[in-house]
Amino acid sequence: MLRTAFASLPPLITVIVALILSASLGVLAAVFPPAALVLAAALVIGSFGFAARTHSLNMSILYLLIFMIVFTSAIPRGRFLPVIALNELFLILALGLAVLYTLVYRRRIHLPGALVAAIAFLMVGTVLAPLLSYPLRGETLSFSSILELVAPLQYLGLFWLFAVIPQTLEEKRALIQLLLLCASVAALIGLLQAANIGPVFSFLESWYPSSQQGAAAETARVTSVLAAWNALGMFLSVNLLLISAIYPDESRPLYQWNMRVATVLLLACLVATNLYSGLITFVVGFILIKMLDPRGLRIAAAFAVLGAIAALIQLPSILQRLSFQLQSNSFLPQTLEYRLAVWQEVFFPLIAKHLWWGVSPDFSNLTFGFPESQYIFLLFRSGLVSLAAFLLWLLILMVWLWHRSRVMAPSFERSLLIVVFVQLVTFSLVGLINPVFTYSGSIDILWIVLGLIASTQLTSTESTNEQLKGSKWREPQ
Repeated sequence: MLRTAFASLPPLITVIVALILSASLGVLAAVFPPAALVLAAALVIGSFGFAARTHSLNMSILYLLIFMIVFTSAIPRGRFLPVIALNELFLILALGLAVLYTLVYRRRIHLPGALVAAIAFLMVGTVLAPLLSYPLRGETLSFSSILELVAPLQYLGLFWLFAVIPQTLEEKRALIQLLLLCASVAALIGLLQAANIGPVFSFLESWYPSSQQGAAAETARVTSVLAAWNALGMFLSVNLLLISAIYPDESRPLYQWNMRVATVLLLACLVATNLYSGLITFVVGFILIKMLDPRGLRIAAAFAVLGAIAALIQLPSILQRLSFQLQSNSFLPQTLEYRLAVWQEVFFPLIAKHLWWGVSPDFSNLTFGFPESQYIFLLFRSGLVSLAAFLLWLLILMVWLWHRSRVMAPSFERSLLIVVFVQLVTFSLVGLINPVFTYSGSIDILWIVLGLIASTQLTSTESTNEQLKGSKWREPQ
């Protein structure tokens, strides 16, 4: 009877329960951090204990994890524990659950070979190789440097969790909708910040301190719970691309309204970030999505109208930012001109001396400690070997996603494939002037959706084959 009662819970109720538990976790973290850690462990253990009765409670772990990614990733490490951040601790606990889940229930995951190869190249080239190369060169790595080098492993963990636990299409839809809901809350906080609401500033200064958060008001920009306008802008852009792709696939009124509200808040907050690369990512990404899947093209008019309204409301801050960018006599924006100077004076001379294996795993000893480019970031931290591994990961993954999207019929699964493909294309371009593959929030979404794609390829093969019968689309041999 208990099993039937839990199993009959609709996804929305499960999401609401997860949000209540997440809020409780956040309050405890603020008042008494040890209690928050105990609650997090209890949720994981309890979820696994109830797994025999219902799979939906395992999904609560993923709902909580999404909440933690959005709202705790930018809280500085050491706020609650000396070494590990709260979201990292919860990820480790969730991974423990996933391992137990796969062992006890013998859930087999046969990932596509191309996907495994791409991820293996990335992890070996950007994690294992630098971890070995620095000691072999006689350089001692500090504990913080080791943490920086192994950071990409958390994305592998995210991918594994979202590939293992979700089993149905409805579960995947609910996860995406919760992600959009959390993004809406983050955007709303950003808009309140843009409106100079005092308590919001105090809240952000207390829980999400950063140099950008402190300078946000002076530069007419917003940072919200991501603590940086560049991370926030890319996060908002990726969520808007998700909406652009999956909106034609969602018929539930509740999901449609969730996406409509998210569109308004995300687009307005994206304009408030004054992040040109974020705006360009969204515009170019939207065009690419509709070239690959023209369904729902009418949403472009809504985006244009909403964007124009948001721009008019925030016109003073936009003009202030534009004036700053055009203050030099060069035809290049001021920030790009500054980047070129920093690369030439700070980074290129050092990289040239240590081209193959990198200069240092961190940037603390530099006069300007921000590489401002994904590719320069990799060259400086772990050298040409690391950059080659990253580019190989990018190429293999894009080819695989392109092939899969071309042989699938229009569907929610195909829309997710397209979103990841477009994110990789746009991020690889924006990566020239921003290390976007290291930004919290947006890069987490890439690995979450990639995990859902991997799971979809395994759980929906038979249903996909049925859909493809008699159509012009064909499944690859």
